[in-house]
Amino acid sequence: MSEIRRHILVATAVDTGGVTAVTALIRSLAENSPQTVLVILSIDLSGDEEDLLITVADRVGLTTSIMPFDTGLLDGATLRSSHLSRAAYARLFLAECLPNEDRVIWLDADTVVLDDLAPLSQLDLGDNLVAAAPDLFIDEEDIVATGSRNGLYFNSGVMLINLALWRKEAISRSARVHMTAPDLVCEDQSVLNRLCAGRVLLLEHVWNFHAGRFAEYPASLRRARPKVLHFCGQRKPWLGPMPFGRVYLHYLPEDIRKATITTFSQEPLLRRMELAQRRILGLLGARPKHWKAGQLALALAAAERRLLRQRAEPASAAEESAQDRGAREPA
Repeated sequence: MSEIRRHILVATAVDTGGVTAVTALIRSLAENSPQTVLVILSIDLSGDEEDLLITVADRVGLTTSIMPFDTGLLDGATLRSSHLSRAAYARLFLAECLPNEDRVIWLDADTVVLDDLAPLSQLDLGDNLVAAAPDLFIDEEDIVATGSRNGLYFNSGVMLINLALWRKEAISRSARVHMTAPDLVCEDQSVLNRLCAGRVLLLEHVWNFHAGRFAEYPASLRRARPKVLHFCGQRKPWLGPMPFGRVYLHYLPEDIRKATITTFSQEPLLRRMELAQRRILGLLGARPKHWKAGQLALALAAAERRLLRQRAEPASAAEESAQDRGAREPA
């Protein structure tokens, strides 16, 4: 049995714009799911960029390989979102990129792993093409366009993919046809929801927790401990402060972390003082929206503390501090 089969196989894809993000992903895998073997699909990375990723992986002891990706496969792919790159479509061709593997966990480059991936890797997929978490925040337009339904439409940032069935049913060939459609609202994610409709094993939201949407989750999900944080959307933790940014910064290599924090501190001082003043005046004036924002900020701070304190251990109610339990949230 090959070494790769004794481990948890994970794949991601990255172009120049995602190199910083993948350094954090690598370190999070090494710390929280060290049995992982990571395959990085290189979308026109330079030699220096590939060397950086391998160096980071070697420092933390994560088995990692970089595989050149044939970008010709992406010709004609629809791109509508300014924050998305062609690298997102690479996941559609994993069955061909990994011809000797039956399954793989796909992680977007803008994720960090906070728990062991073994339970996800070992799921019984049956006749399902993928296992993935429902997307609570998708527009109705794309649900309709893909023929899916509320609660069944999934986010493609974290998936367990049934590679054996993908090859048997030539799913990648169908994907090449669908990915050029002009009506793709969410690009590759729209393609995946069309192709996999009715054959998705739904995961709990903790496997794909949208960091930037913390305030929009129901209170019960805000209190859950994420297993994978996904920094999807236009806000990115390497570009500026955002929910769970402290957790993300923890996993960046030290030199990149320092440079990132320095960039954050360059926001004009007067602007930061103005925002703080508005919040204080809103609270003093007992404005409901400011009180709710304050409660959510406390809940977020408590969630970040729990993850930073317990990042390598399963969370339990007994481990939470009285301060965290006392942070009351709006429903």
